[in-house]
Amino acid sequence: MPLKTEDPQTQETYLCVVSEWQGGKNSGNCYPVFVLSKGRILKEPDSQFPNAGAVFLPSRRGKVFDLISLRPVLNPTYKDQNYRDCYFVPLVNSIHYPTREELLGVHTVLAVPSFDPDVRQIPHPAQLVTPVFFVRDLSKGGRLIGPLRCVEVRRSSLGETVEWIAWRAESDEGLAWTFPESALGSNGLKLEVYQHPRPDLNDILARPFEFLVGKLGEGIAGGEPLDLAAAEDLVRFYQRVGGIAIPQELTSALASIPSREGTERPAYLRSRFDRLRRLLTNAAQLEDERRRIAGEFLKTEQGKLQVSALIAQAKEEARVAVRTELNVEGERRRLQAELDALAARKAALEAELAAEKGRREKDLESLESTISELKGAAGLEAESLRKRVFEALPGLVAISAGAAAPEARAPSSEAAEDRAQRSSGVEIRPLPAPRPFRQVEDEALYVRWLRDELART
Repeated sequence: MPLKTEDPQTQETYLCVVSEWQGGKNSGNCYPVFVLSKGRILKEPDSQFPNAGAVFLPSRRGKVFDLISLRPVLNPTYKDQNYRDCYFVPLVNSIHYPTREELLGVHTVLAVPSFDPDVRQIPHPAQLVTPVFFVRDLSKGGRLIGPLRCVEVRRSSLGETVEWIAWRAESDEGLAWTFPESALGSNGLKLEVYQHPRPDLNDILARPFEFLVGKLGEGIAGGEPLDLAAAEDLVRFYQRVGGIAIPQELTSALASIPSREGTERPAYLRSRFDRLRRLLTNAAQLEDERRRIAGEFLKTEQGKLQVSALIAQAKEEARVAVRTELNVEGERRRLQAELDALAARKAALEAELAAEKGRREKDLESLESTISELKGAAGLEAESLRKRVFEALPGLVAISAGAAAPEARAPSSEAAEDRAQRSSGVEIRPLPAPRPFRQVEDEALYVRWLRDELART
């Protein structure tokens, strides 16, 4: 019976392993091995996926052995056909490399003939691994070791064959655990195995895929701690614990740490300090050997020649340093002389500016004094002229009135007497102005105008 559009496979997300590329390496297949959306292994791949348990990849994504995540959909080309090749294809844009967060509870288990903690690469792995994985050490009865972090995958330059996987401890402290498979249940973990019923279909199906499913804790109950710290991790650890540098004279003190009380908790501390003691002992022996070999080498002709060459080189470097220092000193003196000359020029200009400022201030004071004197003289002259005008004004007005009156008869004695009485009181009657007076605000201008008017009469 043909599959329908509501087939449950199209509702799930799968972890798949890329198996091959065909058609000019532009299309290929991948085998779903784990149902990520349900957190369980794919039990019946050939019955769930009509293409012999594989999903057709119409475009190239990744390389052979890569683990990818995708969501399958029905291939519209075959939606009305029976079971046949290329029935399922990935949903558009659903293919990607799963992250550590997506695979938080899913970890591959890689079987190796023997696991060497001091070698940070696993050569020629049969399968690739998830970002966080475990190792099954076949030389130790299949004991599990981990968690480990996949750091790098190196492939052959001639193809897609995997040459090695580089790893480090997942823990920041460099601590991992080694434990038997029987300890999984007590730690909330379970081992699930993907096995295709026809492993002869492809090389990647030759071995089963093992997955450790479950959330990892800080430790593994029933397991033993395994110190997998790298050399740089150890240096940081020792400096942090001791709070000091590690010079040569402290070698003996550090070597005695494992025998001190309190180094047995946590369990990995004693092994870590033992490892430190071995490292320091080896370093001290290597340093002694280096010094011995260097001393013997210096006694040979080649050593003497090399010492002479080094001495000559040191002398030449010293001469160059002296010449450089002299050149620098000469340049410094020249610049200092220029700076002194500029300072002297600046002082002269400041003195000249101060003298000029003094002269300008004196000129300003003299000018202000002259202006004040002129203003005083002008005020006195105007006041004198005003007094003279007002003293002469009654007479001028009287003269002007007499000249303008018509001739009359000789006055009688009574009239003459009356005039004499009025004259004794100097009564002056001003004549009407021949033209209106101008309004002048300035008193000096008013005096000038009055003088000009009198000149016209």
